[in-house]
Amino acid sequence: HAVWRDSVDGQIWYSRAYLQDAYSMGGWEEPRALPGPASDIGVGSWPQIIATESDGVLHAIYAVLVNEGRGIYYTTSADAGVTWSDAMQVFDAEGAGWVAADYPRLAVDPLGTLHVAWIRATLSADVPSQGVYYAYSSDGAQTWSAPLSVAEGAFTWPDVVADGMGGVHLFWSQASAPRSWWHQWSPGTSDALGVGREVPGGWVRAARLSGFSDSEGPLAIASDGALGIHALGLGLDSAGEPALLHQTWSSIVEAPASEADTADQQAVVQANGKWEGLETYRLARVPYGAGVAAALEASSGRLDVLYRTTASSIDETQASLWHTSRLVSVTALDPELQPTAEAVVDPTAVAETTEPVTATPGAASSGDGSVFASAPAPGGQSSMVLPLLVSAGLAAVIVVGVFGGRLYAKWRG
Repeated sequence: HAVWRDSVDGQIWYSRAYLQDAYSMGGWEEPRALPGPASDIGVGSWPQIIATESDGVLHAIYAVLVNEGRGIYYTTSADAGVTWSDAMQVFDAEGAGWVAADYPRLAVDPLGTLHVAWIRATLSADVPSQGVYYAYSSDGAQTWSAPLSVAEGAFTWPDVVADGMGGVHLFWSQASAPRSWWHQWSPGTSDALGVGREVPGGWVRAARLSGFSDSEGPLAIASDGALGIHALGLGLDSAGEPALLHQTWSSIVEAPASEADTADQQAVVQANGKWEGLETYRLARVPYGAGVAAALEASSGRLDVLYRTTASSIDETQASLWHTSRLVSVTALDPELQPTAEAVVDPTAVAETTEPVTATPGAASSGDGSVFASAPAPGGQSSMVLPLLVSAGLAAVIVVGVFGGRLYAKWRG
């Protein structure tokens, strides 16, 4: 399943293909426009599509940048993309008095709660964005929480991911120099033990991801469906050479030893987490643009990564898309600890007593190929792979924001 923006008129398009046919242009269905707001759709921007594993439902989100209907919109399909719901507004940029809202990112947690992050945009190349915002819906996008101001100032590339306990992780990048990446999370809690108590989660203080300070463009974030999060980006290793960067987050879930301990222990508590040491894989070619995507198949523990590089010659500069993969450790949840449908999590609450989580990048790897499988050599296997990543975890994701306009133009023309 793929969504992209038409570079001419800003229309958001959708198409699908069976996996065995996805490498052939003729294997994809004729593109169809996704539903838009009742008013003029204006200029669509940064669409994203994911599929929840539990029910196979497709979820798509995008921004409308200008005109009266500007804001963030969500639509869903319960029949594998045959039909789509009317577009539902996540955030009304016009009503809020914003010039624009842009770059929405979407996650769905195990309870079906929708989580969305986006930026307050300005539509001016000379004026940076004005902040990162977040909202959630626990009733299928019928109503949304009031927007939470996550970070005010010149920030960009937000992302959001949910873990298997309903915890929510937010990522964003500082747009001005010196460039830096930030991470903030809301530990999920639930009535998973059936003790009749529901404890809303709160936000832990944001902390820098110092290992990605030199990364250009957005990070790729992949969840293992339980408590593990993988962050990947393109940047520099410890020797200042171009590299693929990889860092892993793991959370700790604690259950009460017995129901008779104390009243405060009568809930599942997910209260701790940390980043492991930074791993790097040196690239033979220089990273190109903002092209990086990742997906994790939790059942096999295989992490697949796509990234773009460029090679210059006397006549031209050639950009190519590369694939690499590796086996990673994945976390698992005891069935008794998994959230139940009755659990209520309020991730907009602010935790006042939780200690801040600090990113702790370690030493870089040697770059000898031990971290990731080697990319194919130039001139060998095909250097262009369609960016189709089907995950056995929480979502099936295709990142097409970078490539969509040219793919559609080539297809239609």
